Amino acid sequence: QLRYGGITGSVAVKFDTHRNGGEPSAPFVSVQTGGNASASGALASNASIPNIKDAAIHAARVQYAPGSLRVFIDDMNTPVLDVSLLLSSLISLS
Repeated sequence: QLRYGGITGSVAVKFDTHRNGGEPSAPFVSVQTGGNASASGALASNASIPNIKDAAIHAARVQYAPGSLRVFIDDMNTPVLDVSLLLSSLISLS
């Protein structure tokens, strides 16, 4: 069970290997905002990722610069997701 559901003012990067209703049949990565944990509430998602369900060790990196959130899996040069995102518009930051 995902624990970011219902947390308003949040951004979550979801690495998913289990198919629930309405989700892709393959493992995927998504960016969820505003505490919306449903697949339809994803800001962006991609199922064209390495097979993270293969029991091997995988490397992941989440990189944020104002205006862009990028997610990398295994290949640290090519993001699997590149999302236009401004944290200050979603989260109250001091």
